[in-house]
Amino acid sequence: KADDLRICPESKLISSNKDGQIFSYRGETFELKQLGKYQLDNCSAAIEGALTLIERGHSKITWDTIKRRVSKSVWKGRLQKIEKKGKTFLLDGAHNPDGAKTLTDELSTHFSDMKKCFVFGMFADKDVDGVLKNIGGLADMFIAVKPPSKRGLDEKITLEKCLQYAPLSSSAQSIEEAITAAFNGDCELTVVCGSLSILDSALKA
Repeated sequence: KADDLRICPESKLISSNKDGQIFSYRGETFELKQLGKYQLDNCSAAIEGALTLIERGHSKITWDTIKRRVSKSVWKGRLQKIEKKGKTFLLDGAHNPDGAKTLTDELSTHFSDMKKCFVFGMFADKDVDGVLKNIGGLADMFIAVKPPSKRGLDEKITLEKCLQYAPLSSSAQSIEEAITAAFNGDCELTVVCGSLSILDSALKA
């Protein structure tokens, strides 16, 4: 219904680092443990939805409860930062040039001082070269993998493309093998990207 349509005012970024962001919305300050400027828009829409419920009589929802929920929110596979056994991992489902550009922007802003290994695999029908043009310049090395799907591009073909950007790159027979290699390597940051389909295995490895 038109009466239910709400326009979200613009959120304002106050500060950000590799652990998250602080932003203001409707005069209130929020802490968000997610990276990416687009997350502010997503949060603003969620907050606006919660305010609508308050207006409709949901007394259990308050500004404090909204702030707590925002601070604990996680969007798996979207610039998701994980600390594991002394290593930093960043999981992102970027599988097209636009998504790769967003990932590149965040890496350049917050992780420029860290040596980076990319665990990378894409579907054969996606723009692999377009994605690599964005992320390739930031990679110290790639570990190429094949996503667990018939559409997955063979890791050897992916490796050939990755070697154009990072000569120390290699391939792995499985995502688990790639994660193990990343753990044993000397890169400070491992970025897992190229397809949402490889993220679950990476989280379990």
